[in-house]
Amino acid sequence: MGERALEVRRKPGELDMNDLGHVNSFRYQVLTSVLNEDFDFAVTKLRDFLSQDSEYPHFRLKVERYVAHSIDLILAIKAK
Repeated sequence: MGERALEVRRKPGELDMNDLGHVNSFRYQVLTSVLNEDFDFAVTKLRDFLSQDSEYPHFRLKVERYVAHSIDLILAIKAK
């Protein structure tokens, strides 16, 4: 039969750097800035992303609430 893939077990709260995405990605930049407690940079990156023009006409409308929620979460982490 087939071989089972090795399962890596992590402790609760332990971070796997692969979860952050590729090093040059937008996701990686935002998440690592939050991890490094550079909350203002993360919020600025998200607001800059939202203000960029897109070739898709309804993109901003679809993404705006998710970006706003992400900013709220970052500010909540900062307050904690």
